[in-house]
Amino acid sequence: MVLGRAFALTAMLVAAWRIPPIVPPDGAAPAEAPASVEANTPPGAPAPVAPVVPAPTAQVPPPDTAALDLLPQVRALARVAACSPGSEIPARFNPQVVETHCKALASLHEQWTKRWLARARPFLEQVVPADLPTRVVYPFGGGDL
Repeated sequence: MVLGRAFALTAMLVAAWRIPPIVPPDGAAPAEAPASVEANTPPGAPAPVAPVVPAPTAQVPPPDTAALDLLPQVRALARVAACSPGSEIPARFNPQVVETHCKALASLHEQWTKRWLARARPFLEQVVPADLPTRVVYPFGGGDL
């Protein structure tokens, strides 16, 4: 645990060391402390810190609020990665590679069904109430996941 914290601290310090200095926009010179402040600083005291001058903010365009239609991408992902039946393999994917992947996934699913689900189902049938709803309502929007 201590080694992990030491590594994290070292990584942050190395990252901070490599950050380039902040250059003011438009080649403006950085703000200097007034001469009267420097003259009144006793010898050996730390140098005064210059006041922070906020940079002018750029005008940010309003966000595009039009809804995105992601259904084609979701269908392609479902067919190619999850091997869902009922749709064609998109042209940009090699059908032989997709079919090989789907055969491997089907084999894994079969092993899971035989090794785990076949053992768990009798136990779950005893524990789970028969009148339990089949639909779960998740009360959060997913931002907590």
